[in-house]
Amino acid sequence: MIHAKCIQKIRNKHNKIIGYTLIDNVGKVQEIDADRLKDWIVNGRILVLNLTLTSDGRLIDKSEKQPAQIKQKAIGIINQQTVTLTRSIIEKIDKPKDLTFKSNQNLKTVKEKALSKDFKVYDISDDIICLENSKSICLVSNKLIQLDNSYKADNGEDTISLFMRTRFSSIDFHNTDTSNVTDMSFMFFCCKAGKLDVSSFDTSNVKNMSFMFAASNVWDLNITNFNMSKIERIVSMFEECRADTIDIRGLEQYIYSLDTRDRMFMFENCSAHILRNE
Repeated sequence: MIHAKCIQKIRNKHNKIIGYTLIDNVGKVQEIDADRLKDWIVNGRILVLNLTLTSDGRLIDKSEKQPAQIKQKAIGIINQQTVTLTRSIIEKIDKPKDLTFKSNQNLKTVKEKALSKDFKVYDISDDIICLENSKSICLVSNKLIQLDNSYKADNGEDTISLFMRTRFSSIDFHNTDTSNVTDMSFMFFCCKAGKLDVSSFDTSNVKNMSFMFAASNVWDLNITNFNMSKIERIVSMFEECRADTIDIRGLEQYIYSLDTRDRMFMFENCSAHILRNE
């Protein structure tokens, strides 16, 4: 988990807060929009020392007094229930459409709103429903949607290689949690998605990213948010990846600290422009 402090609030011309400037515990400064910061806090990816996320979705200074009932509800954000995304779920919905996720929703309310907007709605499990129209698919859960390769279902199914050879047009992973994942190898191998938004990924426990984006169709790939402090193997991570650019700035210290055999063929037959720190 990242520990950071808010040093400035970013406002638009109407004086509405649209983002925050943060400095983390190693001195790195970054700007992040408000919705993404809320997502990171909910998923346990970041702890902002001087901000609190209330139960009604507001970010406030910790110095501000909160009603007792709001403080009590906020505890539920930390101790929330999770539901694990499995390969069988992905196979049920795999189509050339944009894929998004929504966690911690009231499924009855979501169904009613979706049907009124001509979405096709169907149950995936007791905790997950799918909303679909001509261009997009959204998985919605009443719990936090979690990617967790340590999970084993009763039938032996696991969650490794979740999106391998899938046909989605794009995938946006906001509102999901990856904090328990230790193995992301082959996750997007031969994935057809032209856009992958992995900016919300918590990779702080990941040890293996071999073939993670190999032969994928992603256009531009930015993984500068990845925490690779525990990484052990990245063999062929981008081999034959079709991206125009791959941004790895800030990650070189982890990548090049590995033994050569554990990072061999990393960019094999990949014609992307690799963005590195000078």
